[in-house]
Amino acid sequence: MMLRSVIDRTRRSHAVEHAAIALLIARGHRAPIAGYSTPGGFWVYGSLAADDVAAAARDALRLLRAGESELAISRYCGTNLAVGIIGAFLAASLVSKRVRKRALGIPLAAVAACGVFSLRRPLGMAAQRRLTTLSEVGGARVANVRRFTVGRRVFHRVTLRES
Repeated sequence: MMLRSVIDRTRRSHAVEHAAIALLIARGHRAPIAGYSTPGGFWVYGSLAADDVAAAARDALRLLRAGESELAISRYCGTNLAVGIIGAFLAASLVSKRVRKRALGIPLAAVAACGVFSLRRPLGMAAQRRLTTLSEVGGARVANVRRFTVGRRVFHRVTLRES
């Protein structure tokens, strides 16, 4: 049961991360902006003010609670790429095992891999909806936002807590 709690907290953080980054972009902030979720919150990479990140995270929670669950799904999420790579590998493996002639199997495996990889965004977004994000954020709140700089790189740690 404890593992389930960790997974659900990470999925909630992932949903809030996506929504916050979508709001930052909608408010005129430009790339590069990226995020990484953990059970206790998320990281945002980008040259942003901590107040802007905090406001976006608070607004993201409010909007997700109001039912705007699509904010939790991002076309830029790494889940899309991961699903594409795993699917391409599985498709290529399946085809190469079924075709006996190597001269035919290699190009067919490559076509299968490319075909599945081309579906990475719709498949990845479906995986986000069902597996990697959880838009029901419950009583989560922004507990803290800290800004870190490493050389010229800027990171923000957004800590989420249950109310």
